[in-house]
Amino acid sequence: MLRERILVSLVMVPLASLAIALGGWIYALAVSLLLGICAWEYWRMVRSGGYKTSAVLLVAGVVAMILLRHALDFAGFAFAASLSLLTVMTYHTICYQNGEDGSATHFTMAVGGLFYLGWLGSYLIALRNLPDGDLWVFTGLAAAWFADTGAYFIGRRFGKHKMASRVSPKKSWEGYLGG
Repeated sequence: MLRERILVSLVMVPLASLAIALGGWIYALAVSLLLGICAWEYWRMVRSGGYKTSAVLLVAGVVAMILLRHALDFAGFAFAASLSLLTVMTYHTICYQNGEDGSATHFTMAVGGLFYLGWLGSYLIALRNLPDGDLWVFTGLAAAWFADTGAYFIGRRFGKHKMASRVSPKKSWEGYLGG
């Protein structure tokens, strides 16, 4: 596991650093790509739990929120969020009309993903657009990386009390505190 983490870091850290340093559309596209992948993973996780929502609408909504936040700031985000919400609502209303009984629950899962990834993720754009925003983004990422590294090593060495085995079987309370 450590080997894979190091290999990924050797590739991703320089790419992320370049996108952060360049800023602008390159950074916005990198963030939207990353969060689009996260939206896809969220959709897979939700689908494995028996919920039915549209992967296309979920990924497109998250990416639109990020890109329009960059292009038009808060007004762009509000437009993208509203459009995504109405599109997902229409989709699930049609699903319900066609006999899918759990459409309201599936709709809720879609909205949760849209706003968890799109709304919170759009703050990566807002943070980068601050004065010295590149330094703020690097600081936030460094804090997350150090916490993840501390959690990994402390958890491997001292982890005895499992945290949430259904969610992540190897996570421990000791690792959590180490992070």
